[in-house]
Amino acid sequence: MNRVAFVLLFLIFSAIIGGYYLTQSSEKTGITPRPAYPTEIYTSKVMPAVQSWASDAGLILVYGSENCQQILCDVHPMSSPCFCNDSTFGDGKAPQWTFVFYSKQKGELMKVDTYIAQEEGQKRWHVVSKTYQTPIDYSSLGVSLSNPPENHTSKPGVYVFFRNQWTSSIGSINITLTNFTEFKRLILAESKSPMVYGGVLILPDEKIGDLVSPTIIIRTQFNQTNDVITVVYPGAVLRGYTPRLPYKLTSLENYSQSISTIIKRLASPEFSGLKLILGQPYVYYELANGTIKIETLDCDFEVNDGNTKGACRTR
Repeated sequence: MNRVAFVLLFLIFSAIIGGYYLTQSSEKTGITPRPAYPTEIYTSKVMPAVQSWASDAGLILVYGSENCQQILCDVHPMSSPCFCNDSTFGDGKAPQWTFVFYSKQKGELMKVDTYIAQEEGQKRWHVVSKTYQTPIDYSSLGVSLSNPPENHTSKPGVYVFFRNQWTSSIGSINITLTNFTEFKRLILAESKSPMVYGGVLILPDEKIGDLVSPTIIIRTQFNQTNDVITVVYPGAVLRGYTPRLPYKLTSLENYSQSISTIIKRLASPEFSGLKLILGQPYVYYELANGTIKIETLDCDFEVNDGNTKGACRTR
């Protein structure tokens, strides 16, 4: 081998080795990952987990936040601290994205949370997924993923992709608009970020505590062996069947006066602790058998015949 060829081979070999160690060094030093578009995170982080879960998995919701809400940090405290800051609001990129999928074959929902966090001195994208059995068929809510449009003027900070539309908030539904007069259970579920409760997808709600929710769950009697679960979303009503509960049917009209009374009582000094509800990432109101039960991550109250009892815990 002549000298020129040897030098060329040496330079090529050195470049390969140098590139390898540079890559390893960058990973080891934990260069902070940057906020990304949802399509980037879906392709690089989410797709492998979803494909191994179900061949018919269909995307039904995407949620991203540029705000430092620390929602995912609360949900996954072992991965704290989360790095939720984004210096460029409104560019369609975010440091945390949530994807929700539905598989009809499995009858399951999969929720995949991706977010930038620090672990062992390194900052990187984390992926946490969980599956839930669901009685609801979410096939009709399937979406084709795209990136949110840039909007540096309004700087939304939050991105929600639902029913093939990007928005910064999902419209609310009042229980008086559901046209249900009788039910076994009626639940108004609210969450700052998407979550799954009892196999039902809860849409993100920017105003927790106002008793007007973008997700309403109604359980009614279907026959002697099954109940029907109806989920009311803005612009969509889905149904599924589940083994019956032995609860008596309750009239919705009976709650109209009591709900307004409850709202006043919850705002009174006597129950000032309940103002914590407004700061919680999750709350639901369950109406059944003459009782209104209010639960958050840190509060648990029951309201029966106008009497309210319970307690809140501070973080």
